[in-house]
Amino acid sequence: MKKTKTRNNKNIKRRELERQCWSLDIFLIDFMLPRLRVFQENPVGYPPQLTEAGWDDILRRMIKGLELHKADIYWYDENPNKEEDTKLVNGAPILLGKWFYHLWT
Repeated sequence: MKKTKTRNNKNIKRRELERQCWSLDIFLIDFMLPRLRVFQENPVGYPPQLTEAGWDDILRRMIKGLELHKADIYWYDENPNKEEDTKLVNGAPILLGKWFYHLWT
């Protein structure tokens, strides 16, 4: 009985990892979004080449772009902000890459 339970737990964990891999973008967004929000709400500093307002704007665009990507409605023709939303979604990973080493406190 114990071996069967252990085997079932391993199968459940494996299936969960496989599911996460097929939606890795959403898995990472789910991990990053709450942390980016807290990071923005509790500023401790900002990169030396930016102002506090500039850093807040960058964080806002990262967050908004990730939220739109996760909602997966930004590209619908019915979206009145389709062009602006698409720019935010496409820009979020670029901003994350550019400012990645400044996401610490």
